[in-house]
Amino acid sequence: MLKRPAFTVIAVLTLALGIGLNTAIFSVINAVILRPLAYSDPSRLITFDSNQSGPDVADFEAQTHSFSKIGGENHRALDYTAGTEPLQIQIGQVTGGYFEALGVKAERGRAIAAADDKTGAPFVVVLSQTFWRQQFNGDPQIIGKTIPLSGNVYTIIGVMPAAFASPRAGIEAWTPVHVSDSDSADDRGVHYLRTYARLADGVTLEQARAEMRVVDQTLAAKYPADNKNRVSVLIPLQNALLASRDNRCWCYFASVSLVLLIACANFANLLLARSAERERSLLFELRSAPDGGD
Repeated sequence: MLKRPAFTVIAVLTLALGIGLNTAIFSVINAVILRPLAYSDPSRLITFDSNQSGPDVADFEAQTHSFSKIGGENHRALDYTAGTEPLQIQIGQVTGGYFEALGVKAERGRAIAAADDKTGAPFVVVLSQTFWRQQFNGDPQIIGKTIPLSGNVYTIIGVMPAAFASPRAGIEAWTPVHVSDSDSADDRGVHYLRTYARLADGVTLEQARAEMRVVDQTLAAKYPADNKNRVSVLIPLQNALLASRDNRCWCYFASVSLVLLIACANFANLLLARSAERERSLLFELRSAPDGGD
């Protein structure tokens, strides 16, 4: 192969392309599917298969014993104008129990708590690690500083760890939902919060489902206009995330595997072509040699 450097380079690049693509997509699958969730005791986390209203989340927490904490999150884009150029960032508008339900703490400062999530409370925000590093160069004195978001000034109270990510991908910062969207947060008819809960110690998923059936009936009778026929379906959070992501990831993996097969087939064709060329060369040398010559 050293005598044919062009052939060698093409062969190596063909295999490197297929192997590199497969390595990259497997890294994504490993991070999204195979690794455990970056939350405390993720096996105790559940989610609801439908969104809930702010009053529903509060009622669930007040009327159940199956959960140690319940939290909701809405996804919304807000304008950030303090950078080199204006941009929209994806905000997680969360209830006061959100971070406790997931079992995560801020790396710097603190996370949003129940006292922050009240109508009329101060505007506060928690930053993701990525946003903190990209927009503030990892400023160690960031806690207490302010940023403008869609016309309001928010005080930074915390920065989350690098390993933390919202179950809803792409969130760059978090605000209390009753502060940043108080009208919708207090409207029982606006079912827009993706809800997460942590099972209390000793409580099984089936016990929580049974208790939620009673709560659903109570709320339907009390608020028929908004809660009639609403059924809370509880799903382990790990299962819910896999259902939403694994099909896409495995499709990517299948596609890239096909690329690897094509790369291998091309490499094999290159070897066959090289072998055929070598064979023709040997035959030509034999035919050109004098009769009886070696």
